[in-house]
Amino acid sequence: MSFNVVFFLMGAILVTLAIFSPFFRRKELQSMKLETRYFEALKMFQVGALDEASLLKEGMTHFKNLGLSPVEAKQRVEKDLTLVNLSI
Repeated sequence: MSFNVVFFLMGAILVTLAIFSPFFRRKELQSMKLETRYFEALKMFQVGALDEASLLKEGMTHFKNLGLSPVEAKQRVEKDLTLVNLSI
């Protein structure tokens, strides 16, 4: 491969990344925000400042965003609840 072909292909890849990165970055930021809210809710539940229903709501939102079904999301939240209760 000549230098020009490699240079052109690298440029095409960079342009493609620049075009599609805002979409993926927006989704990543949303996912990070939901994850942060869920872990903050876990901490608040651990100290007793939050009830179980609110924690379940935050957890369901977070895990549904990750692509889990409602049943799997509820199982994950309940597993986290048992881990939090064990650490108290």
